[in-house]
Amino acid sequence: MVDNLKIRCASIEDSSIILSFIKKIAKYENLEKEVVATIDTIEEYIFRKKYAQVILCELNNKTIAFAVFFYTFSTFTGKPSLYIEDIFVDEEYRHCSVGSKIFKHLASLAIKEGCGRLELSVLKWNEPAVKFYKKMGGYPLDEWSVFRFDEEVLRKIINGV
Repeated sequence: MVDNLKIRCASIEDSSIILSFIKKIAKYENLEKEVVATIDTIEEYIFRKKYAQVILCELNNKTIAFAVFFYTFSTFTGKPSLYIEDIFVDEEYRHCSVGSKIFKHLASLAIKEGCGRLELSVLKWNEPAVKFYKKMGGYPLDEWSVFRFDEEVLRKIINGV
């Protein structure tokens, strides 16, 4: 069904499509109120400052999936790591190997760029995603905890509070 799936790098002209996928993933994760991204911030931070990259997946000229990723650095491997921030596949295409094709694409990119790892975070309740990532060969790092310092907390740190 997805033999003619096209995976391409997003361009600044795709900013509204990217925002729509961000809103879709937020809705799926029950985090709609958390989305403050705008077309302007996407254009600024993804395309002008290049803090992240986006791939879009198209089937018959319809965008059906996206992935946002960026590079980090592992001091232990001495190599970059490709970190996947978000992957979202429209519901009607979730059992058509789209996710596998996205992973194959990103794994190839990671190897091409000399990465020692590909990493991502997943919500523990998202059993379909956890199952998929395990099927792809991934494994959870249960001994690690993710810490977040949001903008408000960062301002408190700066101000010594």
